[in-house]
Amino acid sequence: MQKINVITQYDGNTGLESKNFRLDVWAQDDKGRIYDIEMQTTNKHYLKERMQYYAAGLNNFTLKSGQPYTKLRSTYVVFFCTYDPFDQGESMYKFNFFDRKTKTIEFNSDMHTKVFNSMGKNRDLNQKMLDFLDYMNGVINHAQGYIADLQKDIDHYVNSGKWVDDMDKLAYEMNQVAIKAAEKATEEAKKEDAIRTIQVFKQVNFSSEIAFEKILQIFGNDLSSDEIKKLVKENY
Repeated sequence: MQKINVITQYDGNTGLESKNFRLDVWAQDDKGRIYDIEMQTTNKHYLKERMQYYAAGLNNFTLKSGQPYTKLRSTYVVFFCTYDPFDQGESMYKFNFFDRKTKTIEFNSDMHTKVFNSMGKNRDLNQKMLDFLDYMNGVINHAQGYIADLQKDIDHYVNSGKWVDDMDKLAYEMNQVAIKAAEKATEEAKKEDAIRTIQVFKQVNFSSEIAFEKILQIFGNDLSSDEIKKLVKENY
């Protein structure tokens, strides 16, 4: 790996109806491989589902319209946990697709999912990774080296006060996401109310034209004329 591009707090909003996601760290190396790196300090009990959704989300960005599936790039979803999410004592859990019956046929999807557990008892990893996992637990094993340099960078970042601005920016962005989600929920609720009302009008044999006029009167402040026309057409 010669070069890597990194974006922190990457917004995975596709602009579609699907659930948005925000990645702690999104990265891409010079070979086009894409990485999602997450730090998990509390057990939310839905880690497997979150990993699955993030992995699928990363794959959505690897192909452009018209490209063949053979151009699908490698993706890596990596979670660092300060607890053991699977209670097996392993320092690393790696997940692949296997045939359940034979357990020997691997589906090589080039979609890699790993979970590192800083509390693991089985420490069969390279020393640099073990040093990082110990660092997650507040232990610095060596006075020199990349962990010591990392701590210096963190100290400088905290003492500079920049983290305050970054946290304010992140809080603002997350608030905007919450506002948009609430607005979207309200709009969807209005559409559902309009659909139910259209169905009532249909049951009493109102024509689609009359239904449109009445729905426009009731919901015209919340839904556009084109939206109402579409709802009437879809439900008549």
